[in-house]
Amino acid sequence: FALKDVPIRPPPWSPALFGKSYFDDSAKKRAIFDEEKEKEAFESKWRDYFGRNGLATALRILNSLGTNHAPTQSLISHVVSCNEETSTESGGESISLLKVVHWMESTSDKTSADISLNDLGILSETLLDSLQEGNEEVKTQISALRKTTRERKKELAKERRSRALAKMG
Repeated sequence: FALKDVPIRPPPWSPALFGKSYFDDSAKKRAIFDEEKEKEAFESKWRDYFGRNGLATALRILNSLGTNHAPTQSLISHVVSCNEETSTESGGESISLLKVVHWMESTSDKTSADISLNDLGILSETLLDSLQEGNEEVKTQISALRKTTRERKKELAKERRSRALAKMG
């Protein structure tokens, strides 16, 4: 349930969750590619996803099931999406539950587009923290996701500083 109709890319208003470009090279090679329209489409998908009834409850249930139970933590860490969008848009690529929960943990509301997480961010953070408690395998997976995001944030800050210094002359 938690991965049903989940977008295959992170929220476009959270640049720390993707590389220098929101879209990979294969997306850019398509004949008709309009990055702004694509981003708007993903914003809409995320708005719909965050607004789903029961998503917060599902995160709470997963949190309760996985707390201090290593076999369940491992099982949850291996859950991947298998919906129509991931099989058609990304050539069968699946998205892991851990990655989606990390995206929600690292994303804030976007009020200009009327997108609200409704406490999903804190629920996601709590879920990831409880899943890694007492399970080194899951802790390693979650740490890798968080490290990648932290490094990207540092890279973005460095780019901003460089632009500011360049303007100063």
